[in-house]
Amino acid sequence: MNVKELRIGNIVIDNSEICEVIQIESNGNIMTTCKSKFPISHIQDLEPVKLTDEILLNCGLSKVGSCFASELLGVGTLRFVLNKIKDRFL
Repeated sequence: MNVKELRIGNIVIDNSEICEVIQIESNGNIMTTCKSKFPISHIQDLEPVKLTDEILLNCGLSKVGSCFASELLGVGTLRFVLNKIKDRFL
């Protein structure tokens, strides 16, 4: 993973365990909620969770052609569309 792409709150995989990033240190140490290495992992040990069609559909998005769309209604309205091009979402 590229440390510039990592944010607090990201969900990552560390040693086959899914966990959340809770702190990023300048020395490359990453604090996560992973039980196996709690609290410190290293950026080189982390893998991103890859978005798949199945994950997006399970999260409530609808497939419209090659896009996935969501509409969340509440106090305000949030709409977004993910466009899938060559197995990447934009």
